[in-house]
Amino acid sequence: MLLACIIPFTQNHLFAQQWSIGPAVGLNFTTFAGDGITRNTYLPGFVAGGVINYSNIKDFGFSAKLLFSQYGSEYELGNLKTRLNYIQIPFYAVYYFGDLEDYFRPKIFVGPYVSFLMSANDTNGNDLDPNDTVFNSVDGGALAGVGFNYRMVRGVWLNLDLQYSLGLADLNKTNVSSAYYNRGFGAMLGVAFSLTPEE
Repeated sequence: MLLACIIPFTQNHLFAQQWSIGPAVGLNFTTFAGDGITRNTYLPGFVAGGVINYSNIKDFGFSAKLLFSQYGSEYELGNLKTRLNYIQIPFYAVYYFGDLEDYFRPKIFVGPYVSFLMSANDTNGNDLDPNDTVFNSVDGGALAGVGFNYRMVRGVWLNLDLQYSLGLADLNKTNVSSAYYNRGFGAMLGVAFSLTPEE
């Protein structure tokens, strides 16, 4: 009798849950912030990867991304640029406005991220090996942003995310007395394809 009560509830609950997956591309505008860092400006960088979303007929959901993400900074003095190339994994909670049936759904989101340094270089042609003593190989922090989902056709959503990322892990391996961190803004545009039938 207990199973007879639980199974229909579970089936209805699972059907109400919506999963979607798809590609996304965008731009980062990042810089370094920290002790003794001056004359830095934001450096544009490329970002691309895949996104998986979960939500239900209510207002809350979760998203995770697997991205190739370019960070870095440009120094006004000498026009030197430092480029950091990461594999980045953000995971965040999302609050959606409106109902699942709406074509246009604004959203806000917040969550952590972790990044793994794949390569680093500068405008002088120097390759900065992640295994040397220049940059730490792992970065982590928090991100928050706003955006919207727009249903183009049944089961296909256009997604726009605008976010700010706050690095919380020290990037510097060369001097323990001087810490600096990634800071940046980003914009990503993607298409998500539903994995769950919609009513």
